[in-house]
Amino acid sequence: MTIFVVKDLEEYDYASVLNIRLEGGKTRISLEVPVQVLVDVGWRPREGEEVEIEVSDKVKDGDWQIILSGKPLRHEKGKVVYSFGGLLCKIESPKIK
Repeated sequence: MTIFVVKDLEEYDYASVLNIRLEGGKTRISLEVPVQVLVDVGWRPREGEEVEIEVSDKVKDGDWQIILSGKPLRHEKGKVVYSFGGLLCKIESPKIK
Protein backbone atom coordinates (compact mmCIF):
# COMPACT_ATOMS: atom_id res chain seq x y z
CA MET A 1 0.00 0.00 0.00
CA THR A 2 1.41 3.36 -1.04
CA ILE A 3 0.33 6.97 -0.69
CA PHE A 4 0.10 8.80 -4.01
CA VAL A 5 -0.54 12.45 -4.83
CA VAL A 6 -2.99 13.46 -7.55
CA LYS A 7 -0.86 15.40 -10.04
CA ASP A 8 -3.26 15.96 -12.93
CA LEU A 9 -6.84 15.24 -13.99
CA GLU A 10 -8.30 14.98 -17.49
CA GLU A 11 -11.98 14.33 -18.13
CA TYR A 12 -13.01 12.53 -21.30
CA ASP A 13 -16.49 14.02 -21.74
CA TYR A 14 -17.33 11.75 -24.67
CA ALA A 15 -16.91 8.68 -22.42
CA SER A 16 -17.74 10.15 -18.97
CA VAL A 17 -14.33 8.98 -17.74
CA LEU A 18 -11.77 10.79 -15.58
CA ASN A 19 -8.08 10.08 -16.13
CA ILE A 20 -6.34 10.52 -12.78
CA ARG A 21 -2.55 10.90 -12.89
CA LEU A 22 -0.79 10.11 -9.62
CA GLU A 23 2.77 10.06 -8.29
CA GLY A 24 4.18 8.28 -5.26
CA GLY A 25 7.94 8.23 -4.87
CA LYS A 26 9.39 7.08 -8.20
CA THR A 27 6.11 5.47 -9.30
CA ARG A 28 3.63 7.13 -11.65
CA ILE A 29 0.12 5.89 -12.32
CA SER A 30 -2.41 6.97 -14.93
CA LEU A 31 -5.83 5.55 -14.06
CA GLU A 32 -9.10 5.88 -15.98
CA VAL A 33 -12.21 5.77 -13.76
CA PRO A 34 -15.85 6.27 -14.84
CA VAL A 35 -17.22 9.52 -13.45
CA GLN A 36 -20.32 7.63 -12.22
CA VAL A 37 -18.13 5.39 -10.03
CA LEU A 38 -16.60 8.51 -8.45
CA VAL A 39 -20.08 9.97 -7.89
CA ASP A 40 -21.27 6.70 -6.32
CA VAL A 41 -18.42 6.68 -3.77
CA GLY A 42 -18.66 10.44 -3.18
CA TRP A 43 -15.16 11.32 -4.33
CA ARG A 44 -14.11 14.11 -6.66
CA PRO A 45 -10.29 13.97 -6.96
CA ARG A 46 -8.38 17.25 -6.66
CA GLU A 47 -4.82 18.05 -7.65
CA GLY A 48 -2.52 17.77 -4.65
CA GLU A 49 -4.82 15.35 -2.81
CA GLU A 50 -3.27 12.25 -1.26
CA VAL A 51 -4.79 8.84 -2.02
CA GLU A 52 -3.93 5.33 -0.91
CA ILE A 53 -3.42 2.73 -3.65
CA GLU A 54 -2.58 -0.92 -3.42
CA VAL A 55 -1.71 -3.06 -6.44
CA SER A 56 -2.01 -6.76 -5.71
CA ASP A 57 -2.74 -10.06 -7.39
CA LYS A 58 -5.18 -10.88 -4.54
CA VAL A 59 -8.19 -9.06 -3.12
CA LYS A 60 -7.38 -8.10 0.46
CA ASP A 61 -9.69 -7.12 3.27
CA GLY A 62 -9.89 -3.44 3.94
CA ASP A 63 -12.10 -0.41 3.76
CA TRP A 64 -11.55 0.24 0.05
CA GLN A 65 -13.84 2.64 -1.81
CA ILE A 66 -12.94 1.47 -5.32
CA ILE A 67 -11.65 -1.96 -6.33
CA LEU A 68 -10.67 -2.69 -9.93
CA SER A 69 -9.85 -6.06 -11.41
CA GLY A 70 -8.06 -6.28 -14.72
CA LYS A 71 -5.63 -8.01 -16.99
CA PRO A 72 -2.19 -6.87 -18.14
CA LEU A 73 -2.09 -5.74 -21.77
CA ARG A 74 1.56 -4.78 -22.17
CA HIS A 75 4.61 -5.21 -20.01
CA GLU A 76 8.12 -3.93 -20.48
CA LYS A 77 10.89 -2.98 -18.12
CA GLY A 78 9.69 -0.11 -15.99
CA LYS A 79 6.11 -0.06 -17.31
CA VAL A 80 2.94 -2.15 -17.33
CA VAL A 81 -0.48 -1.37 -18.82
CA TYR A 82 -3.64 -2.99 -17.46
CA SER A 83 -7.15 -3.08 -18.87
CA PHE A 84 -10.13 -2.91 -16.54
CA GLY A 85 -12.92 -3.75 -18.96
CA GLY A 86 -11.56 -1.27 -21.51
CA LEU A 87 -10.43 1.34 -18.99
CA LEU A 88 -6.66 1.68 -18.84
CA CYS A 89 -4.22 1.83 -15.96
CA LYS A 90 -0.57 2.59 -16.75
CA ILE A 91 2.01 2.09 -14.04
CA GLU A 92 5.60 3.29 -14.46
CA SER A 93 8.13 2.35 -11.80
CA PRO A 94 11.78 1.31 -11.57
CA LYS A 95 10.48 -1.64 -9.46
CA ILE A 96 8.77 -3.18 -12.51
CA LYS A 97 11.10 -5.68 -14.12
